[in-house]
Amino acid sequence: MHNNLSLGMPKEKESDLLNEIVSHVIKYGEKYKLLEKINEEEIRLICQGNRIDLVLKNIKDKFLKNWIEEKSEEWAKAEALKQYKKRTGMKQLSDF
Repeated sequence: MHNNLSLGMPKEKESDLLNEIVSHVIKYGEKYKLLEKINEEEIRLICQGNRIDLVLKNIKDKFLKNWIEEKSEEWAKAEALKQYKKRTGMKQLSDF
């Protein structure tokens, strides 16, 4: 990740951004049981497989499955709300 950041970014901002990204990855990993936080400094990868290629495939499959389900659920909620607003003529939450 470090190599993909903007070259002109101040070191403090770069560090904050990297910490934020890592924090999101860890939270996502914990949510979908890909990672387990051991303590503030250590995490453990939860995976199955005897060979590294199988382990990576299992993690990737689990990540993609969960990501697709999460995004589909978000889309479905937004679409249902849009349809409800369209049918009821509601424009804002305050219209209730």
